[in-house]
Amino acid sequence: MRNILLLLILIVISSYSSIEKSSRITCDAEQVINSKFKGVSSSNRFTSVLFDAAYLKSSEHSKSGKYSVKLTKQNPYGFTYQIKKVKAGEHFRVSTWRYSSNTSGILVVSALNSNDLFVSQNNSNGNTVGQWEELSFEFNVPSTADNQDIKVFVYNVDTVNPIYFDDLCIEYRVVNPSPSNAAVTEFIDKRDNKKYKIVKIGKDWWMAENLNYHLDDSCRCYNDIHENCSKYGRLYSYNAAINACPDGWRLPSDADWKNLERSIGMDENEIEKYGWRGKSEAQKLLEFGSSGFNGYLTGTYDRKFYYQFVSSYYWTSTQIDDSSAWCREISKPLSIGRFKDNKRMLFSVRCILNQE
Repeated sequence: MRNILLLLILIVISSYSSIEKSSRITCDAEQVINSKFKGVSSSNRFTSVLFDAAYLKSSEHSKSGKYSVKLTKQNPYGFTYQIKKVKAGEHFRVSTWRYSSNTSGILVVSALNSNDLFVSQNNSNGNTVGQWEELSFEFNVPSTADNQDIKVFVYNVDTVNPIYFDDLCIEYRVVNPSPSNAAVTEFIDKRDNKKYKIVKIGKDWWMAENLNYHLDDSCRCYNDIHENCSKYGRLYSYNAAINACPDGWRLPSDADWKNLERSIGMDENEIEKYGWRGKSEAQKLLEFGSSGFNGYLTGTYDRKFYYQFVSSYYWTSTQIDDSSAWCREISKPLSIGRFKDNKRMLFSVRCILNQE
């Protein structure tokens, strides 16, 4: 019996290793073919094993082997790999190692049209080996990037100092895991019969779409185009947002948002901070993110419309004074901003269910 159990365990381990190996592509900057780095993969998902810009190979520092990629002001991009014909809902994890703590070195994923997909990370995930630290994040392909080619690369925004990267890895995981661990249903707003998806995140039920209820001139569609309201919801002033949610629902408070952020894994030390917080939790709130929140980058209005496809802004019900209130900003860098803004600005609204 022991021999049979041991054999079964070995088979499972072998199968798991095979799956892991076949679902990723890696590059360690050691091998070069025709001016490109040669990576390693046995996966059909990655149709090429070549990474651009092998002329950036450097022997000054390395995490593994003898070489790494050196990025400078003159050559700020490197380790570029193109994933062909991604499909909406495909799920990937990307990671690389950066020499020393220098947040000017960034890991990026971008569609050829960056409005369709652009995700970046400059904060370490906490894994370190000597002076090397790992950057990583997971992302899901949004519907706007369906059937496009997307690029994975590293980038140096420091105009003075070089930055070194090594051991880039792209893992293909599953197709659209969102929201596999989230309870999802629908709600009909009886005021206008609009239907909204709702999702349970932690202990709270949230609308999984931006509110699109017309109040008055204090709420608008982005660029005053009605189709933008249908897809992305309306933008509301603070005073309008306070009164916008249907019966049984409310505008979430700053504390409600903190509970949401805890539920998706934000470190407690980050939650109370002002400004940009967390590591890559914002990805979980974006379209196809694993939380089911399904946030679009809807932009804002303050005397003009701006930042659509760059950032989304959400009012909280928590006032600071007569002219300002707490809000949240989610943007292409994978952090969640906690800011105070003027109540005249027009932001998106997500409603939370009253459960008292």
